[in-house]
Amino acid sequence: MKKLLLILLCLPFIGFGQQISLKDLISISNMDSESFEIYSMNKSYKFGELLEDENIEGIRMDSYKNQITRYLTWFSKSFATKKTSGYQSDLQSELIGIYDELKSLNFSIAERRQEGKFYYKKYEKSDKKKTVEIFIKKSMFEIAYTEY
Repeated sequence: MKKLLLILLCLPFIGFGQQISLKDLISISNMDSESFEIYSMNKSYKFGELLEDENIEGIRMDSYKNQITRYLTWFSKSFATKKTSGYQSDLQSELIGIYDELKSLNFSIAERRQEGKFYYKKYEKSDKKKTVEIFIKKSMFEIAYTEY
């Protein structure tokens, strides 16, 4: 009975835990395209879209599980940045782990504002060469890690 109770208590955390960490996003930004695709597929993502225009080049991978939609994006080119990766999910509880990680990795809040229907937050390292931008909307959130 105790084991059953423990399983029932822990199952929601296993099933709906944080899908990706900030350290994962930093690692993804350092990958080549093949490594990104392998990493994503190992986490049950499927090819979503090849992103190409005059300012960006990248790959978006998609995951649809338990009625939760997630996108993971790797960029080889994104405007004037060196490295960029992104994550989007409609499960806002995942932000709790991201906020804890931002503090532990010494990112500090540089800006916050309402931007249309989005709540925008920008975190920076002290040298301002690494940033994390978070866009929060009622039904989803997006995180972008960028290295300049």
